[in-house]
Amino acid sequence: MYFRQLTAAQPEGIEHIYQHYCKTFPADERRNDTQFKAMLQNGQTLVLSIESGRGMLGYCIGWPLRAGLFIEHFEIYEAFRSGGLGSTVLAELKKQYPVMILECEPATLSEIAHKRILFYERNGFQVVDTTYIQPAYDATKRPQPMYLMATQALTLGPVIDEIYGQVYQVNPPA
Repeated sequence: MYFRQLTAAQPEGIEHIYQHYCKTFPADERRNDTQFKAMLQNGQTLVLSIESGRGMLGYCIGWPLRAGLFIEHFEIYEAFRSGGLGSTVLAELKKQYPVMILECEPATLSEIAHKRILFYERNGFQVVDTTYIQPAYDATKRPQPMYLMATQALTLGPVIDEIYGQVYQVNPPA
């Protein structure tokens, strides 16, 4: 397994990821096509294709922040789940980014959300904020209540400010 960083100059890989991204994440929790393409041009986002000799296995979209890597979206394609690949990917990322931060749907939302939280906890994450709100990606979408998880305790104010400003390009909450 290895990571291949993709850019707008690799439309075949980007389109493959975008198709999965749209199927997997609800509309309120993802960028539209125009926003996704603009994200690729900003020079700040890491779009990592997770690959092996079997082809593309998933992807990770992340943002290097001062506190660590903010993982905006992470997916192992369904055919490759439940075999430890997700844990392997997070372990490899942690070698380069000892501190990782991500948003996760609250465990109370569904059984799948609860299992997802347990997966991240098994992989060294802890819930650091249960009141976090993911900003809306645009005026047609709604803000989403999320848990903020991280691989270590953080001073949340500056981290949330940077996520809001860099990732979502909105003002941080008051």
